[in-house]
Amino acid sequence: KDKLTSIYVPETFNGLEIMSISSQSFTDLPNLETLIISNKVTNLDSFVFSNCPKLKKIYLCHTKYPPTVGNDFLNGVSDDCLIYVTSLRMYSAGYNWEMYGSRLRQFSMSEIEELMK
Repeated sequence: KDKLTSIYVPETFNGLEIMSISSQSFTDLPNLETLIISNKVTNLDSFVFSNCPKLKKIYLCHTKYPPTVGNDFLNGVSDDCLIYVTSLRMYSAGYNWEMYGSRLRQFSMSEIEELMK
């Protein structure tokens, strides 16, 4: 657990769709640097992270609608953690995303394919 530097949250796990990431799902991962979340996740609760001080990049692979997000979903990460999204315009209109606007950066899905190699 202490050596984990990246996590990919897939669309399904054991045949079940992953639709939500609940509070404290990523806790005590002091070396986690990168998190990639598939487009099937529709909700990110508050306090998803706790003690993830090295997390710098969160990739959200949503192409149609941004997930809903809790008020403090980035609580427990550094201030320089950035959120990479497929469309800045889509997220600017998304529920509760306005408070994270300064952290949003646009990326292309080909960048994810490169990261997944």
